[in-house]
Amino acid sequence: MEAMHDNHSALVQEILAGGRRLMTPEFQALAAHYGCTAVFANPASGNDKGGVEHLVQWAQRNLFSPVPEAASLGEMPA
Repeated sequence: MEAMHDNHSALVQEILAGGRRLMTPEFQALAAHYGCTAVFANPASGNDKGGVEHLVQWAQRNLFSPVPEAASLGEMPA
């Protein structure tokens, strides 16, 4: 499984020649545990991160937003 990541300091210690990344030991262990291959966005390229930002917004809307409850449609909050 591949997952695209930003070049956050919790994940990447250093960006090496040729665009390779030196990942933090903690992130290497996490990726190895879950069997995923990390793909990193290019530095200073906001267009690369659109997919990442979209997934974050999807998770916020679908996983962390409470489902409104009401007895009828008229009682739903605006």
